[in-house]
Amino acid sequence: MASNLSAMTAKSVLAKISEGHLECSICSTRFTEPKMLECLHSFCLECLVELKERLDPYSSRLKCPVCRRDTKLKGNNVEELPSNFRLRSLVEEVAKQEELLEGQGSPSPSPPPSPPLALAQEIESSPSAEVESSPSAEVESSPSAEVECPKEEWWLHKEIGSCIPEQHEIKNFNKIFHVASFSDNEIAALQYGKSELISIRTTRKLKYNGSISHQHEIAATPRLLAVNKDNELIVLNHSDYKSEVNFFNRSYSELPRKFNLNLEKDAPPTCLAVNEDNQIAIGRKIRQNISLYTRNGSLIDTLSNQRVGEHMTSYKQRWIYTNRVQRKLRSIDTNGDEIFAVDMPRCIPTFLGPEGVCCDKDGDIYVALSYAWSPSWGGKIHRFSADGEHIGCVIKGCGSPRGITLTPDGDLVVAAMESVKIYHPV
Repeated sequence: MASNLSAMTAKSVLAKISEGHLECSICSTRFTEPKMLECLHSFCLECLVELKERLDPYSSRLKCPVCRRDTKLKGNNVEELPSNFRLRSLVEEVAKQEELLEGQGSPSPSPPPSPPLALAQEIESSPSAEVESSPSAEVESSPSAEVECPKEEWWLHKEIGSCIPEQHEIKNFNKIFHVASFSDNEIAALQYGKSELISIRTTRKLKYNGSISHQHEIAATPRLLAVNKDNELIVLNHSDYKSEVNFFNRSYSELPRKFNLNLEKDAPPTCLAVNEDNQIAIGRKIRQNISLYTRNGSLIDTLSNQRVGEHMTSYKQRWIYTNRVQRKLRSIDTNGDEIFAVDMPRCIPTFLGPEGVCCDKDGDIYVALSYAWSPSWGGKIHRFSADGEHIGCVIKGCGSPRGITLTPDGDLVVAAMESVKIYHPV
């Protein structure tokens, strides 16, 4: 009993530390890849990139959303801002202590965590402590043991990326956010901020020294992608001036069909999916809605109050999406009526948030859970039934997973930031 109480107290202290000092004031979640402005306020890299795109993508200065002071950007690039390594290490240390505390309530012995108060004293001296943060939810009780998915095993068949020593010819794989699959199992991927599309062959006979990846330059900067039933690649390009949906054939040549989206510049599209009827769904996190279009660009309907995040998929007449901040998996029909909305189970640590989502041929749902931008952290893939019931964890240690998809052959493809990982069911 004393051990359980001590673990609960330590977990509460860690949560308070996180709430007051380790949360980005833009996204209200823990810092990921924190970057520091000249005013010494820190924010997530991804948050600053989106902020710059909304304010002025061509400006060489960025205004701090807290104190309004300008920061001059080297090369007009947010990524060139100095990283707040101290803050990043504190976030990782708190996450490690939380992971250790998960087993404190079990009968088996576990190593005692470092005193959370020591972390608190270190954080108090960090410049980022000045950043305002919004209130977070109440501290949850200690999570239960993680549920393994029965009789389901996946093995890492291939990993493609510039981080792989044998693949030195592959250049600049560092922000792979989204993947999609064609009917012949070829994979299309994009990385944030690059004017290119990546094609990956998944033939299981190929080895690492084979020519398995090609990078195709395009005119625009893609943000989201999906493949429709006609094997066309749908790419959504967004800038401060317009949002446009383009179509590409299997040779990655742009088709003449395209259409513009009449969206406010401060509410960019954040997720994209296409269903078996070739309806295109585009979600916006800021507006919390989903707009449905025909393949010719005619607006079918706008579904409001949908609480979308950054990843969405479809299964028959359903749209399925995740919300990292709310830690939710949701499913709606084409009229916007809710089919289910489920919380991430308590066996999943709170520092792992739902990201990418895809469905198999039977409608079961796979959800990627990611901690941060750092690929050293072990992301996971969990499986849910078509009705939203949690089945269990199917893959561990898959880096920092974002978008995921299943190929027709049944391989699970993970956009893991610095690489694309392809898992095969055993």
